[in-house]
Amino acid sequence: MYTADSPEQPVLMDVLVYIATESASNVNWLGPAPLPAIARQMAISRGPSGPNHEYLLQLAAAMRQIKVVDPELFELEGMVKNLMVAAASELDIQQEPGEAAVAAAAAAVAAVAAA
Repeated sequence: MYTADSPEQPVLMDVLVYIATESASNVNWLGPAPLPAIARQMAISRGPSGPNHEYLLQLAAAMRQIKVVDPELFELEGMVKNLMVAAASELDIQQEPGEAAVAAAAAAVAAVAAA
């Protein structure tokens, strides 16, 4: 990926990209779905490399860092964070805002999904 500021130098190098596709081996394939359904799926699903919400949150942070604006990505990120906070509230997890709160919310989502 290149930008107007860097037409000769790639902005991203040595990256790993996941592309969700329909296949018998991809049990988490949701298929075409509205954003709220995708958010619910991402909040509770886990793949070989870890929880889907972690991938989403890191992707959104990386896009902001390189000044890429993706409204759908950022809306999905907000929806997933809201689901995580709601799950943490349901389990009465008290955390201050920040990374620890996100980690606690992620554990809460996993617990609610497993119940």
